[in-house]
Amino acid sequence: AEFADLSGWDVEVKDNKIYVLPPINLLQPDSSLNKEEDFTNYMELYISDPMRLKQQNPKMYNFLLKRYPQ
Repeated sequence: AEFADLSGWDVEVKDNKIYVLPPINLLQPDSSLNKEEDFTNYMELYISDPMRLKQQNPKMYNFLLKRYPQ
C-alpha cells in the first residue's frame, strides 16, 4: 500500500465500479500495466542508477533504501 501511494497509483469509484489508475508520471511506459511491473521498474532503477531515482522520486528512493540498503 505504501509503495502504491508513493508511486502515484490511485483508486476511483465511478458508477459503483472501482478503477485502479496508474500514476500520471510513469517511470517506464509499461509501469501502467500493474503495480508489480511498476515496482519492478523502480527496483531496476534503484539498482542501476540510484542517484537518478533519488532525483526523480526521493520518497520512493528512501522507501527502497530502507528495505534494501545498498
